[in-house]
Amino acid sequence: MNIFEHYGIDWLAGLMTILGIYLLGSKKKAGFVVMMTGNITYIAFGLIANSSGVIVANLVFILMNIRGFISWTKK
Repeated sequence: MNIFEHYGIDWLAGLMTILGIYLLGSKKKAGFVVMMTGNITYIAFGLIANSSGVIVANLVFILMNIRGFISWTKK
C-alpha cells in the first residue's frame, strides 16, 4: 500500500478539513476559508481518483461553507 498514491493530496485535504473544523469550533470565521481550501483539495483528489461522488459532495460543501461564512458575517 502506497500512502502517497494520490500525491498526498488526500492527506492535505483531510488535514485542511480537520483544521477548518477546529477553527470553527474555536469560533473563528477563517475556518470556513480553510474548509473551502480543503474542499477544493478534495475536488482535485476526486479528479485524480476519478470519483464523481467526491467531486459533487465537495462542490456542495463549498456552497455550504460560503453560506456559513456569509451568515457569520451578518452577525
